[in-house]
Amino acid sequence: MRILLIYPYASYKTMPPSSWVPLSLPYLAGLLKQAGHEVKIMDRFAAQYKLGGNQALIDKAMLQTITEFKPDLIGINAVSPLVYDLVETAGLIRQIYTGPLLAGGHHVTALPEATLQKIPELDAVITGEGEYSLLRFVEGAKAADIPGLWWRDNGQIRSNPAEPITDLDKLPFPDFSSLDLSYYLNRGLETIRHHYVSTISLLTSRGCVKKCEFCTESLTYGKGVRFHSPEYVVELLGKVYRDYGVEGIYFHDNDFLISRSRVEAICDLMIKRGLQRHLIWAIQARADHIEPEVVRRLKQAGCVLIEMGIESASQQTLDSMHKDSTVEINERAIKICQQEGMKIHAYMLTGVEGETISDLEQRLAWLKKMRVFSFSWSPLQVHPGTRLYQRLRPGVFENMPWSREIVQDYYNNQQLSEIPPAERQAWMERNYMPYIRRRRRLNLIRSNNVERLWDFFEMKINRNSSHREFFEG
Repeated sequence: MRILLIYPYASYKTMPPSSWVPLSLPYLAGLLKQAGHEVKIMDRFAAQYKLGGNQALIDKAMLQTITEFKPDLIGINAVSPLVYDLVETAGLIRQIYTGPLLAGGHHVTALPEATLQKIPELDAVITGEGEYSLLRFVEGAKAADIPGLWWRDNGQIRSNPAEPITDLDKLPFPDFSSLDLSYYLNRGLETIRHHYVSTISLLTSRGCVKKCEFCTESLTYGKGVRFHSPEYVVELLGKVYRDYGVEGIYFHDNDFLISRSRVEAICDLMIKRGLQRHLIWAIQARADHIEPEVVRRLKQAGCVLIEMGIESASQQTLDSMHKDSTVEINERAIKICQQEGMKIHAYMLTGVEGETISDLEQRLAWLKKMRVFSFSWSPLQVHPGTRLYQRLRPGVFENMPWSREIVQDYYNNQQLSEIPPAERQAWMERNYMPYIRRRRRLNLIRSNNVERLWDFFEMKINRNSSHREFFEG
């Protein structure tokens, strides 16, 4: 069969020269191709790189792909902030295509029944991990035998529970060749932060043992954590280096350090094969797993950056989010990394419940005190399916239209703090923005050799401020 997989469109005023690879679709493509099927990916996000921010051109390119490829099945990835693109895309596709049309992803897993009810163009949705479920659908299995499938049956919606993949090593390597690598393999500053390198993203485990109130990860991957073996991971690293000549790897695992023995084995294999001489890499990890010996081993194997979900400098806020962490643990982890010469990126949330200007001032003062290498403040978003959504917005997404205007309004106006938007913006321009601009310029120089800096500034001149968003936050 010929299968077309579609990734949603998210517009940017200034398109970054590279971005994290959308991993779900290469994993699906790898398994389907291994089974003998022909797979093509239409990445509506990356299409902006060639077509600009003109959605009409991107829609036209998608329909042309369908006409030329003649797929037997189309699958669309869906995330809640962009679910309007699923609505619009499904409508466009049905103008020229009559075959099976499915959707999967975090949004579908959170709201499967509502997705089918609101998007009649869809024949079915797949919740949870989709690789084997989609393969079974493609190969003609009965609907009742496909884990995670929700489908229409004589006017009713029927469903099967999702099943986690128990042995991740049985999955073939993700098929990156199905993506538009002319975009994703460009050097950029956004993947391994402040390092101007060509990067591919990888996932070496699935799941999380924590229960942060705002997180959607456990929806798709279920409870607990499952791992690829160290051997699988390092073989994959070697393959992407040989095939694509990348300079960096970004590991998307929720907590790369959750199994210390596995991390040490991965590092040892990388060193044994000399990969640390060719690749730099970055990980996400929880602060309570940061230990001096582990950081040293990571550094020896080529790791240059650890990203941590600090979220807040207030213990009260951490407790309200169910972070299962403390300010003291976060500070200890940062100090260990600094002592060992490891860069730290601190993810922090803003717009939390009851937030005041004094909270913003406290957070910025804490960052300056800790001298964190880099950091980002992201607005807290209430995603369907999370514990935060069930507490604050139960039923809202299910009962509202999923049009572009209404979905964007939902995400742009989730005011949980006590700070009026205009006052927040004025404070950010006065205090946060000048500080982060200085840090980013300094970090660019600290993190790149002369050759990369030369390439960066040459590209910036050629593309005329393509990194403006990076420097301006």
